[in-house]
Amino acid sequence: MKKLLLGTLGLAGVVLAHPGHLHTGGDAFSSGFLHPLLGIDHLVVAVAVGMWGAYALGRRAFIPVLTFLSFTLIGSFLGIWGLGSPLAELGVALSVIAMGSLLLKGEAALNWALPVVAFSGLVHGNLHGIEMPATLSPLSYMLGFIISTSLLHLSGMVAGSLMRDNLAKLVGALMLVFGVLLVW
Repeated sequence: MKKLLLGTLGLAGVVLAHPGHLHTGGDAFSSGFLHPLLGIDHLVVAVAVGMWGAYALGRRAFIPVLTFLSFTLIGSFLGIWGLGSPLAELGVALSVIAMGSLLLKGEAALNWALPVVAFSGLVHGNLHGIEMPATLSPLSYMLGFIISTSLLHLSGMVAGSLMRDNLAKLVGALMLVFGVLLVW
């Protein structure tokens, strides 16, 4: 069983969790703005961060949101500078599983939940940076994806503030299944 799991995890980078974002034409800002919206994995995780924050933390929902955004920027700078991880795609798939787990669990201690959120932001940002075309302005591109990611977080916060336990568990379980499919 361990060999099967390790073999499956090793293929995640080959499969690519979110292939081919459209970066042709348009300016750096719009390209960056569209990036999180065109990759279902980016979209799901960004919404889930806000959703979990509002559901589990209430008025403190800004803590995971700001953590995710901060680490997204760090990861993006690393990617733009050519410091990408060969396991970034696997990290993105694992971030879907991790955020689904947080929703499934509901309340979680920030001392272990925030590193999960930070890791998720780091790998997503890293791919944003890696996939940025060299002809675009990095600052405009990053401003675009930070704004769209913030809007996704906000939509998640609205949904999370309306959630009840059973719905949060259902969304978390669906994310776990989706994350496993991404890894597979």
